[in-house]
Amino acid sequence: MKNKRLNFVDRYLTLWIFLAMGIGVLMGNVFPAIDNLINQFSVGTTNIPLAAKTDDDMFLDALDKSCEAIEAFGPSVLIVSLGLDTYVTDPICDLAVTRDGFTRSGARVRGLNLPTVVLQEGGYDLANLGLNVQAWLHGLES
Repeated sequence: MKNKRLNFVDRYLTLWIFLAMGIGVLMGNVFPAIDNLINQFSVGTTNIPLAAKTDDDMFLDALDKSCEAIEAFGPSVLIVSLGLDTYVTDPICDLAVTRDGFTRSGARVRGLNLPTVVLQEGGYDLANLGLNVQAWLHGLES
């Protein structure tokens, strides 16, 4: 088997990723309103950045904004990508959402009164993952 050499782009992929991130940060600092310009080209997407240590109340405030955007969009069905890596003890996250916050989040989504498909992704505190999924689904059902 002949050794295949990586092409130029693949060989320096890490560099290109860091350059792209740096350019994005630079553009955000030089042109603070650029996010509004970029968001004009988005359809049906809401992105709400969350600060480190975001707790239940801050998380639910952001969810309320998302629910308002969903209602304004007027879908006939809702697909939730349920990332539970926002849990307070998740090893790869720096947010502080509790199990009660997950229950309340599920209840807020239930308030949209839409047929809902839930796709669970994310969540790396394996000792609590199942309990957190149950809490969110309990909120959705009650």
